[in-house]
Amino acid sequence: MSALAPAMGIGRATLHRHFPTRDALVAAMALDALDRVSTAIDACLPIEGPVADAMLRIAATVIPLADEVRILDAGASVWDLPGLNDRWYSVTTVIEDLVRRGQSEGDIRPELSPAWVADLFVGTSWTAAVAIHDGRLAANDAPGLVVDATLRGVGTP
Repeated sequence: MSALAPAMGIGRATLHRHFPTRDALVAAMALDALDRVSTAIDACLPIEGPVADAMLRIAATVIPLADEVRILDAGASVWDLPGLNDRWYSVTTVIEDLVRRGQSEGDIRPELSPAWVADLFVGTSWTAAVAIHDGRLAANDAPGLVVDATLRGVGTP
């Protein structure tokens, strides 16, 4: 935190007034990241249009946020914070609902858990963001590849 305060242009005492512990700061950053992801997903209007199109909009909107929400990839120090998992699952509920719609419309196999398919979609999106960052994937190709990988893996034959 002593290195962070000057980088933010504030004094260490000011930072400690707002965030008395490292955990408090990490929690605030993680919750902000989840808010950003939630807002981005909601802006994609996931209840409109075909499921594949909605997934494409979400992937195209969320993947570019990876650098802004990288705190979510910090491991147990983030995910062990009280309430963070519950907040995450409230964000991914929107994707689970989209999966359920895909199942009812025959686009996604009905025997698969919507939570698992949502996690697959999110994981594939994060993998695409890392591949873009590492120069192994073109940013324009990522959303389509994420949706294709998700739906071909769980789509009906």
